[in-house]
Amino acid sequence: MINEVIADLRATLALPLISLGRIEKSLYTILIYEVSSTQLATIITSRNSRKRADIWYSSHDINEVKEVYYDAIQILTDRCHKNKSSVIEYLSKVALSDDAIGSQNSPDYPIVSLFINYLYQKVVTTTNYREKFNFYNLWLWHVSLLLTSIRAVEGAPGYLNQINLQTGIAWISDKEERVTGNSQRRVPICSFLTEGIQNFLRYLGSFAKRYGRLDPNFSIEVNKILASERPLLNFIDKKGTFHPLRPAIVSQELGEKFRFKIDWTRHVGQRFLHEYGLDEAVILAIFGHEMIGQEAWRRNSALSIGHILAAKNTYHQLAVRLKLQQVIL
Repeated sequence: MINEVIADLRATLALPLISLGRIEKSLYTILIYEVSSTQLATIITSRNSRKRADIWYSSHDINEVKEVYYDAIQILTDRCHKNKSSVIEYLSKVALSDDAIGSQNSPDYPIVSLFINYLYQKVVTTTNYREKFNFYNLWLWHVSLLLTSIRAVEGAPGYLNQINLQTGIAWISDKEERVTGNSQRRVPICSFLTEGIQNFLRYLGSFAKRYGRLDPNFSIEVNKILASERPLLNFIDKKGTFHPLRPAIVSQELGEKFRFKIDWTRHVGQRFLHEYGLDEAVILAIFGHEMIGQEAWRRNSALSIGHILAAKNTYHQLAVRLKLQQVIL
């Protein structure tokens, strides 16, 4: 239908270059430079959709998308009808549902708050030392993923020497192709997460002293964590063996309590960062979703470490939005 209309206009107006692709490109350009972000521009026009991993993590209210689309169409309309006294409001006839556009793996903030609080309550009320250790690690695993947007991979958020609590930044390699020393990326460590990790390190020291007498292996493994020879977060099985936390263990321990895909924390994070208005280039850098050749840590990149550090406050606001509480044992 659209192609038929364009073909008719091409013949009637004698404009051989007019095409659906050129119209989409014009709309895409207006959306990016005059109305919204490249993410919403891609969602509306489908341009570059196969090259953008961040689209799979996006979550936008349908009315927001409508308003952005309407504003862009209005700009195009005004430019095309400068000498016309009346313009037909085509979009006013479009009926919209109450659904959202984007990821279905982004639970609403109240659900996330309830879930994290469930883990928090397990940590502070459980009396068995091994279960308390495991729940504390599960709590910090989810808080770390939420407040850094790193992928849920084995050993996340990494080793202690990968995290600079004083500066508030960490380097991570959460994809196989990023394992080399020159390919990791940086993520901000907000004040809430910094305090959470500091509390956890004090707990580890206390845990080793108190229960090392029951099993000398506890002290050995905790020392490995502190020496960055083991990942920061671990799980103790019934035999007393330490295992780096990984998605399979997390799913097994949670059972039916929370059935979202393992990377749901990244979906929640990207939704909040966009809603909060963080610069889109910084979001792409934190998520590792830049276009090829535009990675933040290349020499020709316009982004600096200061841009990443500036996102710390935004992540802290996510902690506030989710009503997170510090575990103090």
